[in-house]
Amino acid sequence: MELYIDFGKSWVDGGVSGREDDNDLLEKARSGIYQNTYENRKLNRVGQKYGNVSKEDGEKQEGGLDFSKYIDEIDAQSDFDGLQQTLEKTFKDILGREIPIQINKEKDGSGKEIIDIDSIKHHSKQLVIMYQKYPHQYHQYPLKKIVFGSTKKGLNKALENYGSVETRWFNTDGDELDIERDISGFRDRDQWSIGNVLQLNKIDIGGVNIAVKTGWWANCTEENYGKLSATHEFGHLVFQTDDYDGKMNENERIQKYYDGINNIYGDYVLDMESYIMGEDIDEDKFQNISKYANKGGIEEFHAECFSEWENYPKTKKMYVLKVKELFEIIFKNN
Repeated sequence: MELYIDFGKSWVDGGVSGREDDNDLLEKARSGIYQNTYENRKLNRVGQKYGNVSKEDGEKQEGGLDFSKYIDEIDAQSDFDGLQQTLEKTFKDILGREIPIQINKEKDGSGKEIIDIDSIKHHSKQLVIMYQKYPHQYHQYPLKKIVFGSTKKGLNKALENYGSVETRWFNTDGDELDIERDISGFRDRDQWSIGNVLQLNKIDIGGVNIAVKTGWWANCTEENYGKLSATHEFGHLVFQTDDYDGKMNENERIQKYYDGINNIYGDYVLDMESYIMGEDIDEDKFQNISKYANKGGIEEFHAECFSEWENYPKTKKMYVLKVKELFEIIFKNN
């Protein structure tokens, strides 16, 4: 089935095609087996007869990964070494390759080094849950390293740095390159690659509460405050703006998503300008996403939309729903 998407303004007015029609659905119903769709692959039941649901459904994804097992193993850890080894194994299984896990230590008032085990375990479990829903194949660039670390102080409590995704350069051995020191390593395009480093810092529910209640961050229910930073940063893994010398993931769906977000964001900026200038606009549909989405450019716009649909299920914000629908059309419905 060919997928065609018109990403411009007409997209809202029915410019999306490529969904299954009634005849397609009827034919699948007659076949009596689960078809090769995203949801069925996630539940590991492609080709099974209807009603033949295994006890593993909902827990395993492609490749037979048992995500509930990973969460239990993380929960069981109580010391630094055991936790680091467990995380290295967990994310190697999920990502299909070894990935460094860096755990930064902090110092208390007496100068003693401490590790916030509970915060690291919480973030890790949220990442496992996110990968169960959104496989790493959706990433624009591969995740090369995960850092759990100390909180970097911002201008005030609401602006603390709770996490980040930074794009870095790596050689063929997986070692990170320093642009200034290793510039010679960039002369041969095949000798380097682009990857992301994900950092998740100490959880501060009070700070999250301030950021959400003041509109700096997107909507989030109170019970989801603890996972807000992890979901926001995961949104950055799915979408970024730069294509470093053609190193962006060449998967056709990722390219279409990239183009679609650029067009949706362009519409959002136009509507935002009309909103600020007090021009005629349907404010009930538009609904400003967050101050961070407005000030941070297209990447923060996407991460805030991603965060809101994950953490605030009853959202009715038009552009959040447009981004979510685009994601589901491209990644989940084919």
